[in-house]
Amino acid sequence: MLTKAFSCSVLPAGEFAADSHAMHWIHKRLTRDGSDFQMKLLSWISGRDEPGEDDGHLAIVEDRGEIVGWARTAAWTHPSTRRWQTLEAFVSEPYRRRGVASFAAAGLVASSALPACGRVAVFRVRTMEGVARRIGLLPTFFTLDDGKWVRA
Repeated sequence: MLTKAFSCSVLPAGEFAADSHAMHWIHKRLTRDGSDFQMKLLSWISGRDEPGEDDGHLAIVEDRGEIVGWARTAAWTHPSTRRWQTLEAFVSEPYRRRGVASFAAAGLVASSALPACGRVAVFRVRTMEGVARRIGLLPTFFTLDDGKWVRA
C-alpha cells in the first residue's frame, strides 16, 4: 500500500529528457538490461537522438525524493494491425507489489496522456495486463515470437 510520502509526476518525454538526473537514474537503476527503453534512454543521454512525438509521456513515482518506479506510454504501430498506445512500467525491487506501477499508470490517465477506459498495448510481461485493468484500461497483450511482436 502506498503512503503519503509517494508522489507521481507526469512529463512529456521531451521534458523528462531535459532532466538529466532522472534520466540517468532510471537508465542505470530502473530499466531491464537490453530493453528497448533502456536503449532509447541511452540514445537520449548520448545526444544521438531526441524524444519525438511518438515517445509519449512518463509518470515518475518518488518516495521521499527517491525515484522508485515509472510508467510510460508511447505510440506504436504494429505492422499487421493498427497504431496503438502502449503502456509499460518498471518498479524498484523493494517497492514491487505495492501498487507503484498502477499509481504511475493512473497518473498517465489523470493527466490525459492515456485515455480513460482506452485500449492499450502491453508487452511481454503479463503483470502489465493487470496494471492496465486495475486502472480501467483495456489491455491487449503482445509477446515476442520468432523476433516479431504478435498478439498473445
